[in-house]
Amino acid sequence: FRYISEDIAYLLIRYKILSIKKREIYTYSIEVILLNMSVVLALLGISILGNSLEFFIGFLLFFVPLRIFSGGYHAKHSETCFLMSILTYTIFMFLYKQNLELYKNMGIVSLTILAILILLKWAPLVNENHPLADDQYKRNKKIVLGILAVDVLLFILFYKMNYSLASGELLFILLVAIFLIVAKLEKSLPV
Repeated sequence: FRYISEDIAYLLIRYKILSIKKREIYTYSIEVILLNMSVVLALLGISILGNSLEFFIGFLLFFVPLRIFSGGYHAKHSETCFLMSILTYTIFMFLYKQNLELYKNMGIVSLTILAILILLKWAPLVNENHPLADDQYKRNKKIVLGILAVDVLLFILFYKMNYSLASGELLFILLVAIFLIVAKLEKSLPV
C-alpha cells in the first residue's frame, strides 16, 4: 500500500495536481484511503461469498462508527492491518452465522455490557501518532456516548423483533472493546 500510494502521489505531483511540499501527507493519506477501500471491498466480497450481507451491513452500522471515534489497536504496517482485518472479520462472521441467536445468550449480553462500560471509561483512546486536542477528545467522547446509546436502543429493538442482526451488533461492540483493551495493554507494557 505504501509503494502504490507513493507512486500515485508522485504522479499527482508530477502533473502539478498536488504540491511537492506536502508529499508525505499526501502519500500517507492515499495509503489510508487505499487500505480502507481494499479492506471494505474485501469484507464485502467475503460477505457475498459467505452469503452474509446482513453481517456486512452490521459491520458498517455498528463497527465502523464506533471504531473511528473510540480508537484502539492499530497494526504497524498496512499489510498486517489488511490481513488482520480480513481474518478477524471472517472469524466473527463465522461466529455470527453459527450463532444467529447469540443475542439471547445472557453471558454474551453481560460481556457486551462490560465492553460498553470499558468503552465509556477509556474511549477515545489517545494515540501518540494521532493526538487529539482537548476539544477533539471531548467531542469524540460525546460521539462515542451517542453511538453507544443508539446501539443500545437498536439492540433492544432488534431483540424485541427477534432480528438476528442483534447478534452481529453484540459481536461488533465486543470487537471494538477488544481493540481498545489491546491498545491500552500495549501502551502500558514496557517496550
